[in-house]
Amino acid sequence: MIRHACWLLTILTMPLSATEWTFVVPRVTDATLNGIYFMDNYGWAVGDDGTTLKSNNGGASWYTLPAPPECDTFDLETVFFSDSLRGWICGEGGMLFKTEDGGGNWEKLPRRTNKQLTHLSFFDNTGWITDSDRLLLTTDYGHTWLDIIVDLSYIFGTSFVSKQTAWLYGYDEKIAITTDGGVHWRYLPTPSRPQAISASDDTTCWVALSNYPSIPTIAFTRNAGETWTQADLIDTGATAVNDEHWHVKDMHMSSSTKGWVLAEYYSQGNYLFTTDDGGESWHEETDFPTIIDEIDKIHADRDGNIWLVGQFGMIITNRDLSTRILSKNRSPLSFSPRGTAMKGFYDLRGRRIPQAQGHSISLRVDTRGSRLHFVHR
Repeated sequence: MIRHACWLLTILTMPLSATEWTFVVPRVTDATLNGIYFMDNYGWAVGDDGTTLKSNNGGASWYTLPAPPECDTFDLETVFFSDSLRGWICGEGGMLFKTEDGGGNWEKLPRRTNKQLTHLSFFDNTGWITDSDRLLLTTDYGHTWLDIIVDLSYIFGTSFVSKQTAWLYGYDEKIAITTDGGVHWRYLPTPSRPQAISASDDTTCWVALSNYPSIPTIAFTRNAGETWTQADLIDTGATAVNDEHWHVKDMHMSSSTKGWVLAEYYSQGNYLFTTDDGGESWHEETDFPTIIDEIDKIHADRDGNIWLVGQFGMIITNRDLSTRILSKNRSPLSFSPRGTAMKGFYDLRGRRIPQAQGHSISLRVDTRGSRLHFVHR
């Protein structure tokens, strides 16, 4: 029996919808990716078993970097770069590494904890880093660290704004803020336990509140916590509204008005919500693909484009990558089956399509459009 299927194939990317959410393909790793960061046209992603990836063309394609020393069995959690050459990565077992050449070589920095390092940010020579119950501060690019005392039960989320300002939350129903580099802290009570946080300066902060068993809300302050305004994350027009099934994973405000929240609905996958009015109201990004695979974090590049990473090497973005796979004369990349080494086929979720032994795939190019048809026998 012959089965016919029609797939949209591009060499590097596959647009998914009118808003151009894109899975980057082919995937260069099957490892779970935990963090991603962009500095202008350069991007880095890190994941399980020391996986380290880099892009030199704005995220259109990626390649594997050598694993940092002694890190091939440790999971990397977070990556941060201050320019195209200097960067840091950290993760399981307190592992922390620094590069001065864009990731080609990694220097192992002194370990201050055996716990997983989860949040990392630098401002020139000054950097912040956390594990589950410690906040550390460096003023020499990460070679030495100071313990900063914070009265929180664990540290679950952070938003580092500058050398002096940081917002944190833990298991408690409160937020901690410092504006003097961790010397002094103020503690702001919250109506329920925070699940994600994003701050833009020492007075403006957004926080996702669990409100279990009710639906999550987003609270924001513009006066350093003196007053808070709350808005429901999910309205009656959302895909699913059973209150107790929602969990907010991450949020990011890319400007004073534009923001994003990643939430999971139990057994139905991940959903993305956005605001255009600074958190006064939120709506579901209906063009975002419903993904059952695990994704946990949101990153916004300097142009405000959103990037998400997850299981099986998944990278998703709303950045327009189509112009980044043109040749120098700006004509589309050509494809000639004869004499070309095929690396495989990928579906619209970026997964490789297996070819069983004894089966073949024949190609038929439709010159009227950008589609490539194949027959799987």
